[in-house]
Amino acid sequence: MIYGDTITAVATARGRGGIAVVRVSGPDAFEVAEKVAGIKPPHGKNSVSVASFRDISEGGKTVDNGVVLSFSAPRSYTGEDVVEFQCHGGEIAPARVLSACLAAGARRADRGEFTRRAFLNGRMGFDEAAAVLNLIDAKTARAADAALAGLSGERTKKCRRLYERALEISVELEHALDIDEGELQEDFPVRQLQAVNG
Repeated sequence: MIYGDTITAVATARGRGGIAVVRVSGPDAFEVAEKVAGIKPPHGKNSVSVASFRDISEGGKTVDNGVVLSFSAPRSYTGEDVVEFQCHGGEIAPARVLSACLAAGARRADRGEFTRRAFLNGRMGFDEAAAVLNLIDAKTARAADAALAGLSGERTKKCRRLYERALEISVELEHALDIDEGELQEDFPVRQLQAVNG
């Protein structure tokens, strides 16, 4: 884990809707869940609970109710302990649940910070992190498909294979500089290049 603090933000788009998600990530995420929802998720496994959400800064007043999803590190989006509060949508309910999380000790996340933590904690590569934004911004099915391909890590795997092969050839070529040409094997890349070039 890279960070020592716990962050929170509304993870769904603003506007009228049936459900909104308030996400909490960091070492104290489960403690925040205990203060807000009255339940402490079990470490080492994921869980789902139904609960009322309370704001300790308002004397424990109930601000909404819904579902609590917990994901134990490192098997979460960010690689840290993560809790997601599924509350009612709209403007007021998510804002109140977010305030409850802030009062419980989390700080407001910066834009893109959940994905940045996922990248820094090794949960995804750079291409995958960029693909998250591309998928969110996709305006067509084709753009979404391209972003999903990036999110699956296929491009990263392909680049890794190319890099490893180039490294192998580089090592072989460097070795060739140190030995007599007569010692080279027939399948050696330099021999192959000589054959191609005549």
